[in-house]
Amino acid sequence: MNDAINEIKELLKLFRIERIIYVTISVTAFISLISCAIFILYRNTNSYPAILGLFCTGGGVGYSAGRLLKMWSDAIEYITKNSRK
Repeated sequence: MNDAINEIKELLKLFRIERIIYVTISVTAFISLISCAIFILYRNTNSYPAILGLFCTGGGVGYSAGRLLKMWSDAIEYITKNSRK
């Protein structure tokens, strides 16, 4: 178990710059999507299909929020696979 954790720590060190850039871009996109939805609601344009498109299962907000946590889910999956061996 400790070996898997040490391997993940080493991977996190190797890809630190890429992770920071990826998270920054993902957070910016997420904030932009939320801002667009709030703007649509605030303007009261009755554009409910656009809002539903942002927030439904396949919508941009759900997708971008899920991508923010992908690295952590991959790390947990790696630990669980190696702990069974």
